[in-house]
Amino acid sequence: MKKRIYSAVYYERVSTMNDEQTNSMENQRKLCQDFLKKNPEIVLVEPINEFSERVSGKSDQRPKYRKMLERIRQGDIDYILVKDLKRLSRSTEVSARFRTLCKEFGVKLILLATNQIYDPNAEETRMIYCFESLVNEEVVYRQSVYARVAHQQKMSEKRLNRNNCTFGYSYDYTKKDIIINEEEAEIIKEILDLLVFRDYGCREIRKY
Repeated sequence: MKKRIYSAVYYERVSTMNDEQTNSMENQRKLCQDFLKKNPEIVLVEPINEFSERVSGKSDQRPKYRKMLERIRQGDIDYILVKDLKRLSRSTEVSARFRTLCKEFGVKLILLATNQIYDPNAEETRMIYCFESLVNEEVVYRQSVYARVAHQQKMSEKRLNRNNCTFGYSYDYTKKDIIINEEEAEIIKEILDLLVFRDYGCREIRKY
């Protein structure tokens, strides 16, 4: 008897461009590749990098994520491969909408980090999914709050260093403080002018 072939898509996401997150992206993809080698009956119907992005998971306004949702709506997908639920979303609201979509089209999740299969149509997994979504959202909230408090403390105690500099600022080693970089500040002002007053988009600004 011929073994059934299951159609799948793979989604991967990190939040930033730093080295730790880059390695995380590589690790996510390796988990997927290893899983596919062990499970030849599951086949990706899109390239492995088709739904790969570097963006926060707090919102569903993510280009590759939304593209994946549209692919699911075609109705021929059996599984979504993803490292864990945090890669898909860090919001209970977004998670609920995603779960509803999966239920509608009969799509299951394979969580590569634990080799678990989540079926949104199975009642026994509903509470686990909802609980984990709530925890993920709370983690993001606390991280942002703690980071903001820590940064304010550094500022008040003059403990900021050159690693805290972003575009438009420089580090003054004499004052041991962050100062405005006037040349870069002018570029930022011009970008904001193009964005706010001249209705330029990101691609137009880059080209300009």
